[in-house]
Amino acid sequence: AGEDPEEIRRKSAVREHIGDLMGRLDENQRMALELRYAGEKSYEEIADIMEIPLGTVKTHIYRAKLSLKRMMTGARALEKGRSRS
Repeated sequence: AGEDPEEIRRKSAVREHIGDLMGRLDENQRMALELRYAGEKSYEEIADIMEIPLGTVKTHIYRAKLSLKRMMTGARALEKGRSRS
């Protein structure tokens, strides 16, 4: 049994939204986050690839996650405000 078409559309919309948000991140933060999660690289591997210290990799990933969280929270707040109008 295949997935429900509505569920497929919802997942696609979520992926697109996350891609848009990722595009708004600082370039180094985005690269570190993509290497970590899409590339499944360790922090040490990311440090080697980006040629930066391990602590900087951790900072980039932490700040990227924080930025994404803030953007997503802000988007949800906007949506709630629109639905009340």
